[in-house]
Amino acid sequence: MFPQTANTIPSSALPPAPPGSALAAEWETYRREVDGLLAQGLEGKFALIKGGEIIGVYDTWDDARQ
Repeated sequence: MFPQTANTIPSSALPPAPPGSALAAEWETYRREVDGLLAQGLEGKFALIKGGEIIGVYDTWDDARQ
């Protein structure tokens, strides 16, 4: 798990995606789903998101990229 630092913010403070951002749909999906992912004990995992859907949650960045 990632240690909390001064840079950690509550999920409710995550800003919206900038207008026209290439990953706006994925970022908004993450913002919508992050509390649920954390509640499921998935902190420190890697969520693969495409558009409005979470494709999967993986233990490592490499696993998510495959």
